[in-house]
Amino acid sequence: MVRPLARSAEDLALALDVTAGPDVLQASGWHLKLPKPAKTRLRQHRVATWFEEPGLCAVAREVRQCLDQAATAIAKAGAKVDPAARPKFDAKAAHELFLRLMLGVMTARRPQPDFEAALVAVEKLKPDDLSFNARQTRASAMRHRDWAAANEARTHLRYRWREFFQDYDVLLCPVMGVIAFPHDHADFNSRTLTIDGRRTEYRDQIFWCGLPGVAYLPSTVASVGRTKSGLPVGIQIVGPELGDRTTIAFAKLLAQEIGGLAPSPNYA
Repeated sequence: MVRPLARSAEDLALALDVTAGPDVLQASGWHLKLPKPAKTRLRQHRVATWFEEPGLCAVAREVRQCLDQAATAIAKAGAKVDPAARPKFDAKAAHELFLRLMLGVMTARRPQPDFEAALVAVEKLKPDDLSFNARQTRASAMRHRDWAAANEARTHLRYRWREFFQDYDVLLCPVMGVIAFPHDHADFNSRTLTIDGRRTEYRDQIFWCGLPGVAYLPSTVASVGRTKSGLPVGIQIVGPELGDRTTIAFAKLLAQEIGGLAPSPNYA
């Protein structure tokens, strides 16, 4: 998975041209031809916004304000903006699928004794135990049949997204629900974040990256402002599968409308 960082959408487009393509095992017969953006003006776009999912990931007020301001600017530019549009699947089920597949990949190369220990631990779990540790243990003990079933569920999810992007060009959503915070070196499962005075699980924040990621959708993160304390806020521009050029092009148009990256003092 390639995730280049750049100062502008133009630089991201260049990075895509340089990095995208087949690996050495496929290069003799397989070629990548990503479709060009179908729209060249912001006003031509059909835009869906998904700025909150309270049961899965809280979004800080300051983050939401920046996202709403961006959506308002896009609408004023003439684009169709729909805050109620959603793909036809259950967000919680999609997130659990993402966790299952992600945790399975993360633990797949552990030593054989760890896998065998996970098999034993899974048998001791209660069926209604949906804690993160329980999910991680089940994913660690995943066999090929289990992975195949999860991957089939992902395929169904991809079709639901495909249907969604017949009606919309891009989906806008948070990158994370919280503003920038100091890095926490504690164990991943014990980390917490405070959002608008409420303590939340650190790992909840992966909901927004997992939403498109589990279905192989491209997304481009663009700057949409700063908090009162001067911390940057980004928006995630999600497009249809293989629509990488569409999301980058939209980021360029958005920057032209509201301004792009505003470097902080001492930014090199």
